[in-house]
Amino acid sequence: MYRYRIDRHTGKLKDQEFRFNRLLAKENLHEYLDQICAHEVAHYITRNVWGTKPSPHGAEWQGVMRDVFKLDPDRCHSMDTSKSVKKGFVYRCGCKGNDHMLSTKTHNRVARKIAILRCKTCGELLEFVQQAEKVPAPIISKLFISTSGPTIDSDQADRIVKLIIDHQVKQVVLDCLITGERHRELLSKKLKVPSSSVLRHLSPDTLPGGVTHAIVFSDGKDERQVRVARAFEQRGVKVRMVRAGVG
Repeated sequence: MYRYRIDRHTGKLKDQEFRFNRLLAKENLHEYLDQICAHEVAHYITRNVWGTKPSPHGAEWQGVMRDVFKLDPDRCHSMDTSKSVKKGFVYRCGCKGNDHMLSTKTHNRVARKIAILRCKTCGELLEFVQQAEKVPAPIISKLFISTSGPTIDSDQADRIVKLIIDHQVKQVVLDCLITGERHRELLSKKLKVPSSSVLRHLSPDTLPGGVTHAIVFSDGKDERQVRVARAFEQRGVKVRMVRAGVG
């Protein structure tokens, strides 16, 4: 979403920003990059070229979409937002088994009779059914973390957080090479996992069982780390190799 604010005292532009839905982008990367980003940048161009007079999806914006991005000026996308809306409201039309998930903002507009929405397929008005239950975060039952040395620093912990974003970790198992209580406490804090659920695998000759996901740090030359990653992959574990110095 592209947003701008006007200083109420001076009437001049105060700031501009883009806000993107991380989960929606993750699940629909190509369409998000091709359509949504272009859609929002077109708003930015329209605002900075023609000012605030044009309507949000007026002729100027449509012209930018066609002439600059070579795209049809569609106001709405077709992506499934059921997992990405923070607080959803279920609406129903005449299509069997086809519920519509609306955001809080859109629901409020309908409730106040500011907006009237129809299904694009059957043409019937959307009718409110109920507020949707919050979609639970995907669960990582057991996460194995391996470095090529005895430590995990704060930067590595932050990179792990980015890799598992929007997931809930139940248990963490550290490679036997990683020693020291402070590393367990660091990961417990960063990953929001109880310290009692951050364990250290003790045997250097085996790999822990029950692992569902693994993050293996490597410089690309450490044969041990490559073997660890391949061994987990053969078990069907989701493995992410993280090269040193690369986010």
